[in-house]
Amino acid sequence: MRSFSQVMQVRNVPGLDLPGIDFVSIAQGMGCEALRVAKASELATALKRGLAHDGVSLERWWWNSAVPLLYAQKN
Repeated sequence: MRSFSQVMQVRNVPGLDLPGIDFVSIAQGMGCEALRVAKASELATALKRGLAHDGVSLERWWWNSAVPLLYAQKN
């Protein structure tokens, strides 16, 4: 969403940074399948597990912020 907001030239988009909220624990507390994904190598397994689950699932993806922007302008 942050990259998309930059493409749309929108500043200070609310809700992009929500520090201290553990969405995985909240989802699990509500009976949902919930996973944390911290490495690209874990993504395929997490997606398969979430799609195979018979019900609601949540996957929390966390990437390094040093990764280049998805919509970086090309010169």
